[in-house]
Amino acid sequence: MDTVTETSMAVAMAALGGIGMVHYNNTISQQASIIRAAKSHKIPFSADLIFATPSDSIHSADEFANSPCIFVTESGNKQSKLLGHVSKSDWKNLSNKEARISAYMNTSPVTLPSSYDFNDVAGYMASKKLDFVALVNEEEENGEVVNLVTSADTERIKGLPKLGLPSLGEDGKFLVGAAVGTRESDKERLEHLVKEGINAVVIDSSQGNSLYQINMIKHVKHTYPHLDVIGGNVVTNYQAENLIKQGVDGLRVGGNVVTAFFRILVPREPSRVIRNGITPDSAMILRLSIPVFMSNLSLYAACLCISGDPVCSFPTKNFVVFFTTYVAALVAEM
Repeated sequence: MDTVTETSMAVAMAALGGIGMVHYNNTISQQASIIRAAKSHKIPFSADLIFATPSDSIHSADEFANSPCIFVTESGNKQSKLLGHVSKSDWKNLSNKEARISAYMNTSPVTLPSSYDFNDVAGYMASKKLDFVALVNEEEENGEVVNLVTSADTERIKGLPKLGLPSLGEDGKFLVGAAVGTRESDKERLEHLVKEGINAVVIDSSQGNSLYQINMIKHVKHTYPHLDVIGGNVVTNYQAENLIKQGVDGLRVGGNVVTAFFRILVPREPSRVIRNGITPDSAMILRLSIPVFMSNLSLYAACLCISGDPVCSFPTKNFVVFFTTYVAALVAEM
């Protein structure tokens, strides 16, 4: 689960009324780019974009993958200026497929601002009879391409049940969070992520009740007082109460520490054995909900991600369980 949440999952989670936490098994610039792309979306899916340079050649239709076009930028990635595109249909009609892209690319691609919602995009495409249109981030100097919408996408989305209200911040953009570690270098990482507009940060550790995490919590609360901080992982009331005293806004329950904890309690059985209709993870969450409720915080379950896990009904209005599971995954793959 360490690399589940990237642009498409973050967009899907926010579109469904949740929030995705972007992983940090990448460089600072890569994580920042994922957050920037997710927050620039207004429609509930993210396409896989393909880029090339003008000096490249397209030798096979496989290079298009499932995309109707390849975008041409100065450096061959989405961070540089958009110069044009090559549609798959145009490439198929070429007599010389060894030619450089610069010889035949469309230098006047149709684009729309990424701030347009689905109805705006679908309406424009219908009026202009377009097969696809690129969405660009108008806040970026180079007009970075962040998404691609096809006519097939618009027909598919129209046929789906209407989504509920998305999770939006005060700026009207999707809510997106991010994870960081507890090393000194993670302070620099967090600085970049805050500049990209993250709405919450998870301080990720298999043992959350440590001096390293406590020091990081203090740093975040002092440096970025507006930013919600989620601490963890925790599995006992003592651990939860200790992080609550440090000022966390939410707690993360589950993960490897829960699995290890229950292997000690149930050494000859799987850690996710259901007893009386409730998993060990759920039992842990029920117990930890007491100090969390008393502190008016939110509780985040990291381990309830198997289709067989029961969904318990909790009486606390501030009890939030995040399922990194099939609903968001299906939307992300649309």
